[in-house]
Amino acid sequence: MKGLIAGVDCTKSELAKMITAQSFKNGLILERCGSEDQVIKFLPPLIAPFDVLHKALRIFEESIATVLLHE
Repeated sequence: MKGLIAGVDCTKSELAKMITAQSFKNGLILERCGSEDQVIKFLPPLIAPFDVLHKALRIFEESIATVLLHE
């Protein structure tokens, strides 16, 4: 099966944990990986429509903003 994978290295595992938790609250499921779980992993299907990908990235961006504002 083919797919897409992309990651964002947060450098701090606690920050990655907070962002993935906030994203989940907002409806986006993400995974963490890396030696200290500091990388946020995106795993969309290759057939995902652009509007779905755009929505996912918007949720991710809003989640980052929320976490950073309350840190």
